[in-house]
Amino acid sequence: MDFIEVARMRAAFCGGLKAGVSDLALKIAQKRVADAKLMNADIITNTVPFCRRNTMDGTNAWARR
Repeated sequence: MDFIEVARMRAAFCGGLKAGVSDLALKIAQKRVADAKLMNADIITNTVPFCRRNTMDGTNAWARR
């Protein structure tokens, strides 16, 4: 298994934005998921609860496109 950090992933997933600007938070998460998919990532991991939730929402929204 190889661990690769996506360059844009260093920035926050902005899960904290969900409380005030949920549309923006979801768009950011979808972009992060798309970036990871371009790198053929099988797993996206995050330890911050809000970021993890936003990542899951972004993954689900990206898959529905």
